[in-house]
Amino acid sequence: MSSLLRRKDGREGQALLMATLGLFLLFGMIALVIDLGWAYYKKQSGQSAADSAALSAAVYALNNGHTCGQKGVICATSAYNCANPPVNPPTSNLEAGCLYAAANGYRNAGNQSVSLTADYSEPPGAHGNSETYWVQARVAETMPSFFFIQPSGGAGLLLIGLTTSSTSSVSTAAITITPNSSCIYVLDSGNTAEAFKMSGSASVTSSCGIYVNSSSTSAVSIGGSASVHAAQILVHGSYTKSNNSTLSPTPTTGADAVVDPLLNMPAPSFGGCDYNNWSWPSSGSVALNPGVYCGGISITGSGIVTFNPGLYVINGGGFNFGGSAALVGAHVMFYITGDSTHPAAPLNASGTGVISFSAPDSGVYEGLLFFQNRNVTYTTSNTFNGNNASATTGAFYFPTTSLSYSGSSTGRYQALVAKKITMTGNSNFLNDPSGSYTALASKSSALIQ
Repeated sequence: MSSLLRRKDGREGQALLMATLGLFLLFGMIALVIDLGWAYYKKQSGQSAADSAALSAAVYALNNGHTCGQKGVICATSAYNCANPPVNPPTSNLEAGCLYAAANGYRNAGNQSVSLTADYSEPPGAHGNSETYWVQARVAETMPSFFFIQPSGGAGLLLIGLTTSSTSSVSTAAITITPNSSCIYVLDSGNTAEAFKMSGSASVTSSCGIYVNSSSTSAVSIGGSASVHAAQILVHGSYTKSNNSTLSPTPTTGADAVVDPLLNMPAPSFGGCDYNNWSWPSSGSVALNPGVYCGGISITGSGIVTFNPGLYVINGGGFNFGGSAALVGAHVMFYITGDSTHPAAPLNASGTGVISFSAPDSGVYEGLLFFQNRNVTYTTSNTFNGNNASATTGAFYFPTTSLSYSGSSTGRYQALVAKKITMTGNSNFLNDPSGSYTALASKSSALIQ
């Protein structure tokens, strides 16, 4: 019977050992893949949250004037730690960033942290940029490891017993402003003769350009001894001029029509009447406050009329200045509109007094002095007559009506955007280097890092 027994092969134990080791390595690789995959997923999720937070904060700032300390735009070079829960609705751009980070699964609580910084200096880590304002968002999270521990951005480490890892993501968004090269826009795109007109001895000197959208062969009409000197003159149609007049440089004809450069400017909202048929026929000094002026503003007296800073809604009746008073107003905007009860009427500033107005220097309406409601129209041309002592800065925006303009000989940051424009007297337009004085700038927000 012993002859039937066989000795066991010693290699059978080795095979079991190798199989066990192989399974251990296989499960180890599976565990490593799971840990690394989870870390990668969390890293991508954190980056999405940081991108969303930074960009939403920058967009909020862009829509509210991008001026530190005004309209909820914050400059915070030290970390602004988000509240938990985030403020909703947000009252500042950084609170808006916190809200969007939370919407992407990241809050400043528990094993997560969310903070933002913002300023108008050179963005950190993005040298060579010329942004006006930037926001940087940083999100971080401490995570449990299922099997192994892996440092952020590194390979997995086979270290049993280390139970957490961390990941962090940073994103920077910025506002960029590109000023327009032109400052006179004639928007009438029909076959309209004399859409841009000068005659007599009128003179316009402009270090920026002129656009005329009319397709007429006499879209630009320069008569008498009038002269125009501009950076460029682009006409969709063509032009006519008298022998004694000057057009420099020679206009480029057949140019593409341009879009209204202020088309995206939102119209202001307003409530009921604060004042009715306001008038000043007297002498002496008087001050006006921002508000809704139903029936318009009429100034036929003398003295000094001061407009305190803010928005003046001219709801019907127009803005009429026919006296010898001095009109003074810093950081003001006039919105000309109307309704069924208060018919819209034009700007008529034809008085003999000095006009010294400047547009807002921050906020949504930065650089915009007169804003005519796009949904109203009237046949009477708007008139603005300055003189040598006048000092007016800002944009005149009359998209559906005509403008007759006579400024001062002193160079100013001014812009004209109207359906038709007639120039009288002598005017000198300076090219706005930042777009902040005339509202004519392309503004955008985007991620830069």
